[in-house]
Amino acid sequence: LQYLGEALVKAGDAAASEPVLLESLAMSEDMGQSLEMAGTLTHIASAYAQTGNETEAIELLASVLADPLAEKAQLAEETTIGDTARELLDQLRGSVDAESFEEARLRGSSVSVQVTAKQLLADS
Repeated sequence: LQYLGEALVKAGDAAASEPVLLESLAMSEDMGQSLEMAGTLTHIASAYAQTGNETEAIELLASVLADPLAEKAQLAEETTIGDTARELLDQLRGSVDAESFEEARLRGSSVSVQVTAKQLLADS
């Protein structure tokens, strides 16, 4: 499901990707697969960025980057989750003012991937 959601994001259909990615996140969370949760959160952040929810995207990416798992690559991926998250975070840097960016980054980096996933699922 994560790769279907990613494909929808890349195709520019962020609205359709969100329920797919949330289902993928729920499955990963149920199975305790933190690496997959981190990858899915990165794709959700990309969808958020496309739909104008830049602050939320920054928070998700900061949470992912604060986790040591970010330096691992998912199965069949050539780049690490962290590389992908850093690239997107750099793209988002200019989308909000510097103070808002830093506040969102600090909020996100203070929460683990597991807690971020639980909160996101509870809010959806």
